[in-house]
Amino acid sequence: MSTPPRNALEFLIDPIPRGDFLRDYWERRPLFVGRGQPDYFAELFSFDSLDALLARGDLWHPNVRVFLSGRQIPQEEFASRWAYGREVHERIVDRGRLIELYEAGATVNVLGVERTWPTVTDCSKQLEIDAGFPVHTTAFLSPPNAVNIPPHFDMTDVLVTQISGSKEWGLWEADRTLPLNSDTAGRIYGREDPRVGPGRLLGRHVLHPGDTLYVPRGVLHEAITTDEISLHLAFGINVHRWYDLIEAAARHAVARLADDEQARHALPVGFHRTKPVGTPAESVAHPMLQTMTEHLASTMRAGLVEGLHTLDERYLNGRPASRPRQLTDIAAAEDLTMSSRLVARPHLAHGIAPHNGRIRLVFHRKTLSFGTELRSALDFVAAGQPFAVSEIPDLTTHQRLEFAQRLLKEGFLTLDTNGGIGSASQGPSRE
Repeated sequence: MSTPPRNALEFLIDPIPRGDFLRDYWERRPLFVGRGQPDYFAELFSFDSLDALLARGDLWHPNVRVFLSGRQIPQEEFASRWAYGREVHERIVDRGRLIELYEAGATVNVLGVERTWPTVTDCSKQLEIDAGFPVHTTAFLSPPNAVNIPPHFDMTDVLVTQISGSKEWGLWEADRTLPLNSDTAGRIYGREDPRVGPGRLLGRHVLHPGDTLYVPRGVLHEAITTDEISLHLAFGINVHRWYDLIEAAARHAVARLADDEQARHALPVGFHRTKPVGTPAESVAHPMLQTMTEHLASTMRAGLVEGLHTLDERYLNGRPASRPRQLTDIAAAEDLTMSSRLVARPHLAHGIAPHNGRIRLVFHRKTLSFGTELRSALDFVAAGQPFAVSEIPDLTTHQRLEFAQRLLKEGFLTLDTNGGIGSASQGPSRE
């Protein structure tokens, strides 16, 4: 039995060294890790964990999807209305109907497990911090001998962890290498399609409990249950591509050009007659063309910096944070003393950077602004090591207490419980 360490990526691919994985497999080719350790993921998730999730009364579509014989079952067949007084809630999963479909051979797919199961939350959040990209984790439960989801590719890189039972995975060469998020059309393939034929096969692997399979985005794959019930988790890593950066930079550049008087001038009168038919636009003999080409290149270079900030804030603000014990922290905030021990909340990706003459702290869907005199104090508390309030640098006693209370109430800090949730170290700050 293995307990997920701070470095979730290394935990998921062990014993493959992180450097070898990034050099030889990441975005390049699949990796199968057969461990022969059935209880490797026992502390992460289990069949009983999924059973407990499905027993809840608040599951709803599209958080739960169902597949049978190559098609996705319409939500009307397993979800219904739930009346609470005069309010009516739509698409609430009917557990009884869900079990009926499962017993009829359907695969049940539960999305957002990183939001609903604490150990999966911890692992997913740490993987986010380690990779620098959002992570979504889903569970797949399939009955024996199920062939429910046809060959397809995903737009995310996926780390599959087999929790219980077994499943055979077929992998084929990518039809579109490293697809974009928008490449959703035509990603499902019939089993007779030559693109999932023997000539393009990359390998077949049977995953048993404790095994991991890395599937790069774009690689065609199909998973078929063996003669036993299968449960696996899929950690989907939603990367930020160079394309995404350039797209964000272009938006900033175009917005800046709207305020540029030169860019708002008309093209030369009669320019269409000065350009020979069939030749590129660069042949237009006008001095402004070269000027605007150089100006656009300069604007795009500046836009790249802003584009990086856009992607960074999308990462920091796009994922809800898990803040267990925050109510306890809020209740304790007014009783803090100089000897109270705190720690940066674990698995909370954050950024600290100058902004409009102040210092801005950004973490999951929250932005706090501080005076520049608090920069060293912010860096200190964000470093990840437990500390006493009295140790916060460069502040008076009153300022230390006020500063600590604010960050405790906001959920950035938590009480250090000497081995409990508050004592875990913090991931790197994203500058």
